[in-house]
Amino acid sequence: MWQHFLWKHRRKIIFAILITLSISILLFQVFPNTIFLQWTSPLYKLTSKIKFKISHSIDSVLKLKNLHEENKLLRTQVSLLNKTNIQYEELLNENGRLRNLLNFKPYISKKQIGAFVIGYDPSNLFESIIIDRGDKDNILKNMIVVNDKGLIGRIISVTSNSAKTILITDVESSVSAIIQRSRCIGALVGTEKNMCEMKYLAQNDDVQIGDTVIASGEGEIFPKGIPIGSVSNVEKKKDGITLKVNVPPFADFSKLEEVFVILD
Repeated sequence: MWQHFLWKHRRKIIFAILITLSISILLFQVFPNTIFLQWTSPLYKLTSKIKFKISHSIDSVLKLKNLHEENKLLRTQVSLLNKTNIQYEELLNENGRLRNLLNFKPYISKKQIGAFVIGYDPSNLFESIIIDRGDKDNILKNMIVVNDKGLIGRIISVTSNSAKTILITDVESSVSAIIQRSRCIGALVGTEKNMCEMKYLAQNDDVQIGDTVIASGEGEIFPKGIPIGSVSNVEKKKDGITLKVNVPPFADFSKLEEVFVILD
């Protein structure tokens, strides 16, 4: 309170002190020293207190200003450290994903090339992704795309610097697949929403929830043994002949960032 009052009226107070000092000097020349000192002693004490208050207030204001600037600098440094930490964590996460991709390679003996996912099909006509590999990387139509979890899809179109991959969850996708445990064969088709269905399985086929589904290798596109997903639901269809088998893929297609393209 005092500091605010003194700082607000500092010019008036300084002017009053100067006037007081001028009058004191004149009085000192007119009156004897003892009388002058007796008369001016209380005034000196008052002016000394005011001077101390003003000096203290100015120091407090300057310290407050310095603290404000220091606080601003520290906030900037903290912001930069947070950004650096976020970038560091992102690099660690990317490094982990790439290591997982490398660990997947023993499942496939064929030559592969890594790629980054750079987009999704803007037309929404297909469940598809765009990767940053194309003609210049010897990418061809119908080449297979995988990640560390398993099968992703196949290339359906290629440009010089990119390629479109239809995902196995697309309704136009079909993969010859096999129940790894019982060796029952069927066709894995997409149903969208990160889900597949295994068709053409008879009601007496040995299929259980939790069974792993892999590519059967039949046909000339999908190599045998690539993991696809696991059975989450088994129902008998009303036709009395076949089963409805839901197979969510091992890969999470909503979080794809790095993949492999099988070149051979």
